[in-house]
Parts: sequence; C-alpha cells; structure tokens
Amino acid sequence: AARISGNVLGYAEEIKRVVDTIVPARDDFREDSIDFIAAEAAAAGQPLPADLTRRYELVVLPFGTGTKPKPLRALRAQTIGSLTVIRGICVSATTVRPKIEILTSVCEVCAEATFQMVSGDRVTPQLVCGSSRCKTSGSVGRLLPQHRASKFAKYQELRVQELPGDVPKGAIPRTMRVVCEGEQTRVATAGQTVRIVGAYVPDPSTGAGNEAFRASTMVKTMFKAIHVELDKRSYVEAADAMAASLAEVRAHPDRDMVVDKLVRSIAPEIFGMEDVKKAMLCLLIGGSSTANGEPIRADLNMLMMGDPGVAKSQLLKWVAGVAPRSVFTTGKGSSGVGLTAAVSRDPQTNETVLEGGALVLSDNGVCCIDEFDKMDIKDQVAIHEAMEQQTISIAKAGIKATLNARTSLLAALNPIGGKYDRRKPLHRNIAMTAPIMSRFDLMFVI
Repeated sequence: AARISGNVLGYAEEIKRVVDTIVPARDDFREDSIDFIAAEAAAAGQPLPADLTRRYELVVLPFGTGTKPKPLRALRAQTIGSLTVIRGICVSATTVRPKIEILTSVCEVCAEATFQMVSGDRVTPQLVCGSSRCKTSGSVGRLLPQHRASKFAKYQELRVQELPGDVPKGAIPRTMRVVCEGEQTRVATAGQTVRIVGAYVPDPSTGAGNEAFRASTMVKTMFKAIHVELDKRSYVEAADAMAASLAEVRAHPDRDMVVDKLVRSIAPEIFGMEDVKKAMLCLLIGGSSTANGEPIRADLNMLMMGDPGVAKSQLLKWVAGVAPRSVFTTGKGSSGVGLTAAVSRDPQTNETVLEGGALVLSDNGVCCIDEFDKMDIKDQVAIHEAMEQQTISIAKAGIKATLNARTSLLAALNPIGGKYDRRKPLHRNIAMTAPIMSRFDLMFVI
C-alpha cells in the first residue's frame, strides 16, 4: 500500500491489468466502432491496446475516510507522484472537451490498423505504415486517421485556490491547475469548495524527455485528479457536528444567559457594542430559508458606519476569521467584476472561462467589505442582484450563466467628511445610493 501511495500513477497500469484478469468481461454494452475494430484485429491476429477496450475507470482512494487534506503551499518536490488529498475553492472551470488517448489509423495499402498512444496535450500522427505486410511487399502505405475507432476521454481543467484559513497573514493565496478526465469532469463549478484526490506531477505540456530540459530546467507542475468531490462543509454540517453542544445549550435552564455568553464571545477584545455584536451573531447563524413553503433569503446583510477608529475593521476581520467560509476585501481594492464574476481567457486552451469573484467564492459564507464608501457607484450597482436574489447573472463573451452567491454581506464605511453629523439624516451622511441602502437589513451607527 505504501508503494502504491508513493507512485500511484506508476502502479495504475499494473492495477488495471490485475482488474482485467479478475473482473469478467461484460457483454451487455452497446456495440460501437471500437468493437468492430477489435473483431477485425482478432481475425487478423493483431493485438489491441488494453486501454482501447476497457470499459471502466480506475479510482484510487487513500485508506480511511478521515485523511487530512494537504494545503496547496505544502506541496513539495517530495510529494511529486504520490497519492495526495487537497482541498480548496474552485476559482474557474473550463468547458469539457474531448481529448484523444489512443489514435487509430488504417493503412490504405494493407488495411492494417495502427494504434498510437497519446500522452500530454500534443501528438504527432504516424504517417507511414510499419506493418509486416507493407515491409514484405516493399510498399509505402500511408496511414489514414480513423477518429471513430480512436478513443477519446472527457477533459476539463480547474483552477483551485487555497482556502482563506490556509493562507498565512500577509501572504497571497496560491492556485493550482487541476486536470480532470472521464467521470471526474463536470463535478465542480466556480465558487464551490472541492476535495480532490490525485497526484502532484510535472506538466507534460512542457515537453517530454530532453525537450523539457532544453526549454527550461524549471518544469511546470499540475495536479492530476483521480477523484473529485464537493466539500459539503457548511453551517448546516457544522451544526450537525456540534449536536452534543447544541443539546447542552437547549437543556440550559437560562436561555438568555446562553445568548449573552455568545454575544460576549464575539470580539472580546472590543468593549461594549452589545447590539452590534448580537446582530453579528444573527448574521453568522442565519435564518430560515423558507416561509409558508416559499423560498426566501435566509442571509442577513449588515452595514456599520461611524467615525474612524471605532473598531469597525476589527469587527469585520473577527467575523471573517471565525466564519467557516469567508472572504475579506476592501472597497477601494475591489471592482464590480472582482466582486461578482469575470470572463477571462485561459492561457492553456485560449478559451474564455468564467471566474468567480468575492461574492461567489464566499457562497454559503460571509463576505466582508471594508471601506465600502470608497467603492465606485457603478461597482456598488453590480452587487444589487447578489444582495437581493443571491445570484449573479453573466452574459459576456458568449458565456451566459448564473452563479450562486448565497452569502451574507457585512460592510463598513466612514461618513462623508470623516465625521458623522447628527443634525443631518442618515442618507446625507453616507455616500450610498437609495437602492443599495434598501438592501441592507441592519444598519448601525457606531
């Protein structure tokens, strides 16, 4: 087991050979062009590649269900090739495309099939037949590709980013290119947290053998996915894991005392502000998602405004640190595209891909925006749909999609001029339009 875990991709072919000998072949599949090629090759006594006729995919999982995922920044050279579990946020996902694995070509002279194994993202087709018939007759047979008889696999690339809790303070979150094939495609979309089992390997697109080292001694790396699943950790599952604690809270004789303890536990280094902390407690807990059988928004949107130096940013950072899933950003350093979603071009495939912003990455969590007043008005308009409908609709560059943004928005801002004027009404003290003010459920002047 240790040898297989240390070189999982190297032992994959050996495991498949063992499976071929143990598992009986099924004959209830619908016949396709590969079956006809196999029948012709068997009649001619020509061997076929085993991968061409296999009807299954090999998935290798680590022993035990409690295997701890490894942070992306913990992947080292010693990890290359070994079975590894990672966990992160899917930032972008390409469209699923067919990738050729075995190229089948037929000679126009002797009609014998030639099978060429393909590795990496480039292939040089064989042009001249090398069969014994053509060599004996002295003819030069040209090979014609037969795509119907070739084997293709579904191919998709993900870009996975570190979870906020795995990023050290002051560091930039790292991303990893993840390659998914076969049934592991179409599992994750932008904004979802994924748990991936696979191998940390060099990128074959940089070249093979001496070609890679002639290009550069620094070889690019990627993560080859073997099994992809969505990470279901959320507030609901966190509550299920704390069933014993919840039972103890419900059995407490004084319910109000429990609430007071929870309120005092929020940012204990900040004195007072009980009402603000109680509102933050409600924001972290959330509400019911249905009312009279109809779906409603269960996440609160909260706004704090006040003079500089009243610990608004400290409260935001505390909530971002304690929430199971959160994103912290500032209004000046964020744009409407960065908060919602952006359409970019994949450098590997040159295709347009959809990348989720801060509100998408904090789905089922909390998005904290500091210095909300420094954000441009047009950028504030971009988050109207996310605050009310909890979705983000995109129609750009031929991509039309709707992403989930089921997040609670916690924002803080300074009044106009840096000082709150009690003689003026609220809307004259802050630089914010009426439509976005109406989308905040709770507003506090501190």
